[in-house]
Amino acid sequence: MGDQIYEIGDVAFGAAWRAHLVVPPGVAPTDLLEAGRAELATLETLFSPWSPTSELSRFNAAPPGTWALSQTLWEALLAALDSMLPGATGAA
Repeated sequence: MGDQIYEIGDVAFGAAWRAHLVVPPGVAPTDLLEAGRAELATLETLFSPWSPTSELSRFNAAPPGTWALSQTLWEALLAALDSMLPGATGAA
């Protein structure tokens, strides 16, 4: 028997998502769904513009000059800035 294709989906960032997965024998599709949900929950906790408790929302609501950011958010902001203005961050 070969790999099987499963369709999974859920809601994240206020929108429905769907993925088709090729699942090799011996791997439970429910494990992949739970791993995907966990990763999206982490991303929402960091980057959701709709959740007032996300790190991005707290950063946007903070007083000017407040730079208390996780390494993950800081790196994402640097990457975004560098993609808009190449070389702006000094990244190689």
